[in-house]
Amino acid sequence: LLQIQPIFPFFLKAKLAELEPVTREALREGFKNHYIGLADSYNRYMESLQASERTFGILFCQLEYENLYNALQICLEKHEQIEIFFYLYKYLDLINDIQSKLELSEFIYTAQAAYPQESRIGMIGLHIIMTFNCLANCYLQTKNYLKAKELYQQLIELLRQLQNVEVILINSNLANNYHNLGYVAQELREYEEARSYFLQALDIKIEFGAKYESASTYHHLGMVAQDLREYQQARYYFLQALEIYIEFGDKYEFAKTCHNLGVVAQDLREYEQARYYFLQALEIYIEFDAEYESAKTYHHLGIVAQYLQEYEQVHNYFLQALEIFIEFGAEFDSASTYHQLGRVAQDMHEYEQARNYYQHALDIYIK
Repeated sequence: LLQIQPIFPFFLKAKLAELEPVTREALREGFKNHYIGLADSYNRYMESLQASERTFGILFCQLEYENLYNALQICLEKHEQIEIFFYLYKYLDLINDIQSKLELSEFIYTAQAAYPQESRIGMIGLHIIMTFNCLANCYLQTKNYLKAKELYQQLIELLRQLQNVEVILINSNLANNYHNLGYVAQELREYEEARSYFLQALDIKIEFGAKYESASTYHHLGMVAQDLREYQQARYYFLQALEIYIEFGDKYEFAKTCHNLGVVAQDLREYEQARYYFLQALEIYIEFDAEYESAKTYHHLGIVAQYLQEYEQVHNYFLQALEIFIEFGAEFDSASTYHQLGRVAQDMHEYEQARNYYQHALDIYIK
């Protein structure tokens, strides 16, 4: 690819400033509409169930990010719908850039405060509420649970007051917010409250025939049951989710549920079954170039190999997990892998090496 010299766009912008205001405005409108169309096509790639197409969508958004962002700013200035924001949010989510996602969401949240009250109905009103949701999701990912919970609860009230929007869209977003409140409660270890929210979300999804969307809620109900050591119940929920992902051909989400089924089997000491699920998940993560997710699966494969006393394989899995965690700056995740490497070294009577790994883990946990 050729790189444009910065002086060239500067020159073009200077020439543009010399044009009549009507011409300039027409060009801006054309630019905005062109990139709304492109953003929609890039998003279709990113939402594809095919790994190669999803990779194309990510690449296009990476190359066009500045243009898409400029078009988004024009939409905000004109108090219009902001589909481009949701596509950029999706892109940042796929590349696991949580900080940029938070900053973009906060920027949009602030910019939409200038929208006049009379425009806050219909699809624009729904988009404003969906922006709240994206910001709450970012707070959730950055572990600001109380702020996330506050926003999700506000969103439920706003959705109930929304006018001129199809009932199915309102209920879809209501289910989404109940699901997210469940996730917050789950992270705060308030498991019964989490289960209650997830079941509310599931009831809405089933009532409106949202079968595919119900899979993620089954998945999280499985995680709650897993945390409560209700392993058979957890397995039931995960298998419900797995069945739906198979039906809809969603390999990526299938991999996530496979990973969790592996953890359940691991907790039940069914190590060969656990390895089977983890290897299935890993194969898909590698296909989708999902490095961060694959690191967690490498970590668990290491634990399984450790229980089976396959020490050479253990070391390899943990080091692969550690390398990816370090690459992504996931310090907290890397601590548990350092700890496991310490246990391996200890079992091998390599005590200085074990002390070194344990110290790394300890330093991170203290931090």
